[in-house]
This record gives sequence, C-alpha cells and structure tokens, in this order.
Amino acid sequence: MTPDPDFDIDVDANTVFIGTSWIASEPSDTVIPAFVHALWDMEDVPKTRKVEAGPMRYSYADLSDVLEEIRPKLREHKLAISQTATEFGVVTTLFHESGQWMRFAPLLIKPAGATPQNMGSAITYARRYSAQTIMGLATEDDDGRAATVSAMPRPDDPVAIRVDAVLARLGALNDEQQTEMRSWADKEARKLSGKALYEDHDWLSMVEAYVDVLVSDEEPEPTEVEPDDSTIGAD
Repeated sequence: MTPDPDFDIDVDANTVFIGTSWIASEPSDTVIPAFVHALWDMEDVPKTRKVEAGPMRYSYADLSDVLEEIRPKLREHKLAISQTATEFGVVTTLFHESGQWMRFAPLLIKPAGATPQNMGSAITYARRYSAQTIMGLATEDDDGRAATVSAMPRPDDPVAIRVDAVLARLGALNDEQQTEMRSWADKEARKLSGKALYEDHDWLSMVEAYVDVLVSDEEPEPTEVEPDDSTIGAD
C-alpha cells in the first residue's frame, strides 16, 4: 500500500494504525474550540439494537444511532461531519461553517471476504468506530464481528443447537443447582455464555455432562412396589 501523504500509517493483518491522529486547516483557531465544545455536549449512545443468532445474543448501537447523537451536537457548534471511503480507509473530516476543518486519520478494517456485503460491512463498521472514537462515545462493540470474522452460525448448525439446548437446561435448573453450576464454572475460570460454549466444544461437553449430573441427582430413586398379599392367588 502506498502511504497516505498526510499520515504516518502502519499496517497489520486487520487494521491500519495511524501515527498522526489528526491534521487541521491553517488557521484552525475557530474549528478546534468548536470541536472541544461539541465534545463536552456528547453523551454515550444507548445500545438499542439486539441480535440473536444461534448462541450469539448481544446488543449494540449501529452507525445511525451514533450519527443521531453526533450530528445535532455538532450542528449546535456550526460543525458538520463528512466520512469518505478511500484506499487508505475511512477518512473522517469535521468542517466548520467558517471554512476551517479538522481531518482525522483514516481507519481501515479488512473485510472478512471479497463480496460487496463483506466490504460494505467493513466500511460501515469503520465509519461507526471512527466517529464514536473521535467523539469519545462509548458503545458495545459487538456488531464489528461481522466485519472482521466469519459469519454467525446457521440456525441448523449442530453445535448451535447443542448450545441452545444446554442453555435451556441451565435456565430450568433450580436456584441451588444454578448456584452450584456458577460456582463450578468460576473454579474452571470459564463462562456459561452462549458465545463461550459455542467457541469451546470441550467446555460445551463438560457443561452438558455436569448438567446431566445435577439433573440425575434431583430425580427420585425408583422404588420397588411390594405385592399385595391379598390379591395373590385370588380368582
């Protein structure tokens, strides 16, 4: 990759890291104070989007949620945000109505594949991550999984089916059994989340076996029924 002439860029397998974080117009005595005041007004973005895909369950804020928080606050300080996708990654620029500007280093997320959907997901994620980082916003970062890793498990994935089944059995345990289960998992330094179970098949098998033990301990022992002597030999 040819270096962006405006920034010092180092490339790793998935993300481009930037040595120079931002540049600004000359002069910049209006845009920088406006940017600082806009930062003071920013609030963290609520995670309103929910995803359930096999054992993966999480909430997150998408690009539209982030921009919905950012744009009005920037507008109050006569600022506008512009994001463009270039060969170096997504470049975010803040423009002030005076004509001054601040440009932030490009962020490149390598897509998981070469399809238009893979590339679109990577660009969207880079836009969201860049915007929320520049504005100091905190959100849960689970939607980026689609940009950098392979697809979620299919609904007919046999491992996902096993995970869903064991999660249902865990939820059906009584309070004492659930406490014992959590204590055991803590000693193993493992989690009982769907993600942890799906990603570690050995751990999934161990949890299935432990639930079997807990449930079998709860089941009453079979009792032998004594024959009724009064009916023996009766015609």
